[in-house]
Amino acid sequence: MAKRGLDQITAWALATVLSGIIFGAAYGLTHLGSHTDGSEDPESAAAIPPENAETPKAAPVADVKPAPADTAAVPAHTLVANHEEPAGSPPSPADQGNAAATVRWGYKGSYGPKHWGELAEAFKTCATGRQQSPVDIDQPVSSAKLLPLRFHYKKTDAIARNDGHSLVLEVPTGNYVEIDGERYDLKQLRFHAPSEHKVAGAPYDFEVQLVHASAAGKKANVAVLFEEGAVNRTLAPLLRELPDVDASLPEPISIDPGALLPAQHIYYHYTGSLTAPPCTENVAWYVLKRTLPISAKQIDAYARVLPFDARPVQPLYGRKVLKSQR
Repeated sequence: MAKRGLDQITAWALATVLSGIIFGAAYGLTHLGSHTDGSEDPESAAAIPPENAETPKAAPVADVKPAPADTAAVPAHTLVANHEEPAGSPPSPADQGNAAATVRWGYKGSYGPKHWGELAEAFKTCATGRQQSPVDIDQPVSSAKLLPLRFHYKKTDAIARNDGHSLVLEVPTGNYVEIDGERYDLKQLRFHAPSEHKVAGAPYDFEVQLVHASAAGKKANVAVLFEEGAVNRTLAPLLRELPDVDASLPEPISIDPGALLPAQHIYYHYTGSLTAPPCTENVAWYVLKRTLPISAKQIDAYARVLPFDARPVQPLYGRKVLKSQR
């Protein structure tokens, strides 16, 4: 009985050793076959990616985040100066669409206006649209049918933020403009240097765009052009301390949108689009004819944070620019 038990133990031990040898040989042959082409072990390659390796096509782009070292060594202002915005920029306003919050775009190079339509499916209108903005206002047609704009603006507290593309002021409800008897609520103010709209082929030094929307969702933008001259006291508190890229000022800023309007409200009118991706069309534009002053120091202060944020003028494709008479 003891001998039989010993024989069984001996047989079990020999079988165990033999199985291990066979398994080890099979495992070695399998890995030998997978590495005979000189490739690295997949786990090692995942742990230590080769230098300048491209992201595998199987990896979803949305989940790939830039390594901290990509931007840590480059000051935020340098990124803006080159118009190479970080992929993690805060969302653009809702009226510019969700895609603009996740797709990298700018005003220079391969991410510039010429390539906006190629950067995302949602941006195709930037390239294919035939009612795009801004435009060159040249030889506008005077029209007595255009009614005066009736502004209902008051002093308000606004949140100033730098989205990496332009300076934006988010305003609370309460300010609005009446256009042909319909109310359009002021949503935000956007700033551009130089101006995006041109008049007779010439740009201005600065442009403020007052973005409105009706209860039905129709969009109406009022643009005010600025020429270098005296200090603009309304803009002074804002331009004195601009927020850094991807940041907002810690406290709301008090501003009267009405103080950013010239005394006379004669305007140029045409149908266009948002001037930034996704370049949504059917936006009613009202570009005020009279300009306001802004000092050279104020322009420089803006340019130090946002050196250039103006889209080139777009073809009219048969559109007419009208001019109000009052």
